Amino acid sequence: MARALTFDLGGTAFQAEPVKLDRKKVYGWTDIAANVKKGWKEVA
Repeated sequence: MARALTFDLGGTAFQAEPVKLDRKKVYGWTDIAANVKKGWKEVA
């Protein structure tokens, strides 16, 4: 496990451990589509 970080805000200190974040949940994602002569085709 990661070591706890100590934060001091306005004279009050508290500790928290960093956690791994899923980038898709934080930043979101987009789908890419390409226009070809036969119509739209989704690209993964």
